Amino acid sequence: MVRAQGLLAVPPIGIAPDGAPCPTVRDFFVVDMDPDDGVPTTYLITANGNPIQKTLNNMKLNIQAEIANDGDHHLVSGFVSPSTGCQQWLVQDLADPGVKRNALPMNELQALYYQPMPVEALPNTDPMTTTNNAPDIVKLNLYRKAVYQPQINNLVEADPAVFCRSYANITVPRLRSLSTMLKNTVSPMAGTNLFDFMKTRCSATYAALNCVGLTGVQDPFVGLMKSASAPIAQKKDYFNWEEYKEGGYDDAITYRSYRGGHTQEFSKYSK
Repeated sequence: MVRAQGLLAVPPIGIAPDGAPCPTVRDFFVVDMDPDDGVPTTYLITANGNPIQKTLNNMKLNIQAEIANDGDHHLVSGFVSPSTGCQQWLVQDLADPGVKRNALPMNELQALYYQPMPVEALPNTDPMTTTNNAPDIVKLNLYRKAVYQPQINNLVEADPAVFCRSYANITVPRLRSLSTMLKNTVSPMAGTNLFDFMKTRCSATYAALNCVGLTGVQDPFVGLMKSASAPIAQKKDYFNWEEYKEGGYDDAITYRSYRGGHTQEFSKYSK
């Protein structure tokens, strides 16, 4: 309604280097067995173990670590989009004047309006929505509601076999087409490039959803070419205020992550 009234402009997702639309959180290429989960937000851990909001001022405190939920939202925002040159939708962070950040609502709105078919939707065998290992439509719809996915009237509408086929048919060729960029990008797992991380994640999802049993097709991710690149080390750069305030504090290419392990202490970071 707000968008129809011209009060909200949702920017397009753009085109990736392989000619396909940039990935969204409803793209089979980036999801796992718990599609559309997590948030792109990261938090700071103080010296006494308390989590606090990540702001420029808080980064000047005695910070021991930075944590993140490495679900689909953080994977897309912090790694896949920067790796492929896709632009994130950034808005002003009201808690951090002068800083723009990405957030779950923007990811969801872009996916809602611009994700081309087929659009990923939660399968009824997702482990987070089952009860005693059996599909539970109430839990399924609650999960779907939380991430703005359409409600279903029966479990057939969330057939996991359909999910598995789309998962393999879309993700395998896209991993191949973007392999060079992904291999040259760090992943959420230290010492692992993004290609190997995503390939392993996909294989685990295929197994967890029993896709072989549902489709009769063996794991297609096992056959993907092995990465020829060495594990990528996290680059330790100095704090860059211009990148930070424009949301580029974790651009996944030069990887100025500011999460820890840097030669400077957080207390020394300044504008």
